[in-house]
Amino acid sequence: MMCTGNLLHRWDKQKLRKEVFTYDGLDRLASAQVHTVNASGGIVQSNPAISYTYDGTVGGTTKGNLATRTDIGKFSTILWRERLRSCLLHPLGSASARAKADCAN
Repeated sequence: MMCTGNLLHRWDKQKLRKEVFTYDGLDRLASAQVHTVNASGGIVQSNPAISYTYDGTVGGTTKGNLATRTDIGKFSTILWRERLRSCLLHPLGSASARAKADCAN
């Protein structure tokens, strides 16, 4: 197995939480799952995993854009572009309250 530097898990010993990550063949995040653990790191309870999928290929080359996330659903690059354009055209100092909230997230 080749080491790619992907984060496999992180453990918050104070909150007794451990988050575990998996990756696909292109080293993109495939899933993340949060577990409640005991003081020695043993899993006590597991929350549902969040899975990530990516869009297809064009001419044999992956586009690599996030397509779905199981806790949110489908992503639309058009919506993201519109949101980004809105944030760029209306900087936080001059945007409406709704635009400020959208751009801050």
